[in-house]
Amino acid sequence: MQFIRTIIMSLALLPLATFATTYYANGSTGSDSNSGTASGSPKKTIQAAINAAQNGDTVSVAEGTYKENLNLAKRISLIAASPLKVTINGNQSGHCIKITTGAAGCVVDGFVLYKG
Repeated sequence: MQFIRTIIMSLALLPLATFATTYYANGSTGSDSNSGTASGSPKKTIQAAINAAQNGDTVSVAEGTYKENLNLAKRISLIAASPLKVTINGNQSGHCIKITTGAAGCVVDGFVLYKG
């Protein structure tokens, strides 16, 4: 009986689990006024999805070319939904993706970076 009470007390002291959210960006069908939390209501720009995300979240980016200069200051996963079919065009006006110290541990995967 003591053993069961110890287990119950231990479980009660565990921190509440936090669940990561996936945000979606789609330059063709999205709107930055969308929540971005469902593939059917994506953000239009990658930066808007990054801004909505919190540490530990994922931003999934639909196929296409995005003319953006991204600022990544969070520990998120920025993932191309179709690897090598998502291009970030920096439009020769700076970086394609600027990663700051606040983003230590972030993941960026599957993108083609162009003119940045």
